Parts: sequence; structure tokens; C-alpha cells
Amino acid sequence: MSTAPQTPGKVNILMATIMAFCITNIIAIAADDPKKPAKETKSAAGKLQLKGVFESTSSHPIKVDFKAWTAPVIEEAVKPGARVARGQTLIRFKTDEIDKKIAATEKEVVTSRIALDKSRLELELAQANLPAELAASRTGLDNANTDMQRFISEGRPLQEKSSRWRVKQSEFMLDYAREELRQLEKMYKEDELTEETEEIILTRTRRGVAMAEFSLDQSRIASKEMLGITLPRKQKEMEEALRKARGAWKTAMETLPDEIKTKKVETAKLEVALRDKEKTLQKLVADRKKMIVRSPIAGLVYAGAPVAGKWADATADAKLASGLKATAGATLMTVVDPGKLSVLLAVPEKNLSQVLQAKTCTVVPVGFPGMSLPGTVGKTSLTPGAGGCFQGQVTLKVTDHSTTQLRPGMTCTVTLDADNAKD
Repeated sequence: MSTAPQTPGKVNILMATIMAFCITNIIAIAADDPKKPAKETKSAAGKLQLKGVFESTSSHPIKVDFKAWTAPVIEEAVKPGARVARGQTLIRFKTDEIDKKIAATEKEVVTSRIALDKSRLELELAQANLPAELAASRTGLDNANTDMQRFISEGRPLQEKSSRWRVKQSEFMLDYAREELRQLEKMYKEDELTEETEEIILTRTRRGVAMAEFSLDQSRIASKEMLGITLPRKQKEMEEALRKARGAWKTAMETLPDEIKTKKVETAKLEVALRDKEKTLQKLVADRKKMIVRSPIAGLVYAGAPVAGKWADATADAKLASGLKATAGATLMTVVDPGKLSVLLAVPEKNLSQVLQAKTCTVVPVGFPGMSLPGTVGKTSLTPGAGGCFQGQVTLKVTDHSTTQLRPGMTCTVTLDADNAKD
């Protein structure tokens, strides 16, 4: 079969088409390689093309934000990719342990209140009794001092004198008895015969003398004990009592006010402890109400949180498994509205000025190359991010339901319109 000769113009057109096709495929392959940074390309018409990723403008991260409960364990969670309604349960945490903790904390609050009430009462009584206790201590010291002075100046001399006089009195009584006996014996001796009555009188008198002699011995022994033992011992006891009274007074003056200060500090500590326990209880009760997490909007469930629009955490799904402890502050899942999309751009620094000048663009999803969406180039950050790229935003102009197949995290190609993206 013979073929017609090709004209030079048709050859050039064919070669240009083949080259454009090859370049487009090379760009697509490079963009699909996650290990390589996104690169800008020039379309066949010379327009600047950038890679972007779809993200939802209505995105709600679901975090573990318990204030007091530190051991939240997942009982069940909605699977990633599920579509949920507003108010639908997303995560249910186990409640048995937090219920035990709340019950225990309630008891601690009750016992803390009792301890605080007791401490306040003791403090009130101590403050009320302080003047009386100090006065009683001072009175005890004054009395001990007065007793000591009176004993030294009056009591002991008087008792010593009394003891000596009792001995003398016993001596006098003995002298009287002896003299009486002598007189009777002399009188009755002159009679030749002693009558029976006279003998009785003499016997009684002799016995009186003997009793007086014994009484004198007793008085001498008692006086010796009084002067040598009892009175010195009593003086030492009074001196010791005075010393103790002085110590008690000094101790009362120094310690009783300090005890009240200590009691005030202890009461203040109990007040703080009670407030802390009450706050902890309030937080636990509030956390208990968060054990069931509901969706704030209707939308799709994604595991974890996006990074620069991409859902790259491979372990995010596993973190929602039943029985696992949730990490405080971590985003367990994100609920997004897939109907409200924008495009996040990674702008190389050399193309920054072009993007800043751009107004409109065309967005083509990588997964749906036949779909072409008009967009408006929004604000572009002037602070470089990962890989030295600048983050740009594209707002989609969609009035129909053509984007219902798109999801946050899908990638796209953004082509800046030639009339507003100039070199």
C-alpha cells in the first residue's frame, strides 16, 4: 500500500502533539511520586501549572480535651470514611473507671469538708481561749511566786518556831509532872502508913510523868524531822513549782500564739485542698459528660488530622481501635464537609510573584481529568513552609453538583490563566 507524502507543516504539528503528550505524562508521573516535591510546569499554551490538594473549608477536628481524666480508653469509634449526621456519636469512651474516680473524689470532698470544719472550730476555740489560757498561766506563776515568798518570809520561820515551842511545851509538861510527883511523894512520905487513896494518886502521877517523858521524846523527834526534813523538802518543792510555773508561763507566751498561727496555716491548707478537690470533681464530672463525642456537623469522618491538606498519618486508623488509650490533646479524627472545598497550593519561591499577581485559574482533579473547575486565587502566605514552598489558597467557583465526587485530600492541577499570571 502506498502512502501520500507528508507535508512539512503536518509533520511539525504531529511532532508537537507527541511532545506535549509526553511532557504531560512525565509531569503527571512526577507529581504522583510522593517522594518528590511538587514542581510547577508550563502548559502547551505557556500557562503556569501548579499542584494542589483539595481541602474542606468546613473542617472540625475531634480532640481529646479532658481536663482531669488522664486515662480515656476508647470503647468504640466510627470508622474513617463514614458519613455522619450532625449530633451522631463519633467516639464512645469507657466510663467504668472514671465513675469509680468520681465516686472516690466525692468521698474525698466530704472528708475534706469535715476536716476543714473541725480545723476551723479548733482555730475559733483556740483564739477565744488564748486570753484565758495566758491569764491562767500568769496567775499560776504569780501564785507560785507569792507562795514561795510567803513561805520563806513567814511560813517556814513560823513552823520552825512552832516546832521548837512544841518541844518546850513538852518539856514544861514533863517538868510540871515531875514536880507534882516530887511534892506528892514528899507529902505522903511524912505519914508512916500510905493510905490506899494516896497510892492511887501517886501511881497516876507517876504515869503522867512517864507520858510527859514520852510526849517530849515525840516532840523532839517531830521537831527534828520538821526542821531537818519536812520544811527543807517543802521549800524545794515550792521552788520546783515556781520554776515550772515560770516555764509554763514562758511556754504559753511563746507557743500559744504560734499554735494559733500554725492552726491558721493548717486551716488555709485544708481550704486549698478542698477547693482543689472540688475543682477536680467538677472537671471529672464535666469530663464524664464528654465520654460520648458527637459530631458537630454533618460530613465525612477522616482519621487523624491533615498536614498541609494531606492525610498522611498511616497509624491514625489504628489509634481509634477499641481498648486503646487516647492521647491527651491529640486529634483522633476530623469531620469535614466535602461539599465545601478549596484548593491548597504549594508555591515554589520562583513562582511566588506570578501567583501573587494571579486572579483566576482552572482546577483539574487528578482523579477526574475530565472535570474542569474555575477558581479564584486567594491569599498566599509570604512565610515559607515545608520544602521552602509558600502556601497559597484557591477558592472554587462551583454552582452545581459537579464536585460531589471530590474529597478533601485529593490532588489536582491548578493552571493560572494567562491574562493574569505574567512572568
